[in-house]
Amino acid sequence: MKYNVKISKGNENSAINIGEDEIIEVKYSIGLVSSNDFANNRSSIEMEIKGKMISNLEERKFEDGIDNDSLYTRNKKNIISLAEWAESYMKEDDYRNVEVFVNLGSNKKIEYKFMNMFVQEFLQELSIEKGIGIFILKLRQKFHQEDKMKIK
Repeated sequence: MKYNVKISKGNENSAINIGEDEIIEVKYSIGLVSSNDFANNRSSIEMEIKGKMISNLEERKFEDGIDNDSLYTRNKKNIISLAEWAESYMKEDDYRNVEVFVNLGSNKKIEYKFMNMFVQEFLQELSIEKGIGIFILKLRQKFHQEDKMKIK
């Protein structure tokens, strides 16, 4: 199973495209905002994207038409963009749409689209001892909206 994640704010040129080589895990959950509130319009969607910080790789060209940078350069750009989004609280680009494209193999696919997500928390773990770096992006969806998600 392979994942691609696209985070956009309406302008395709400013989209963050996280590729399958960068993603470790994607999780989402749907639940009630409060255990005391049973109204359907108070449901909450939360998502967690866990990914790698890439280093020491040879130049590699992509065929997806997004850009022709190396995986390292693309990953660095994505991490910077995610950190900038995390800092953008209460600005006009605070809410973004998140699309998750899942390749299940054998030409089977599933696509998820989550509207109006914002960064709840952005973490980076760097370890010289382990020789790895990871990022964790925790997202939450804006409350009080009609279209919460689409699956196809």
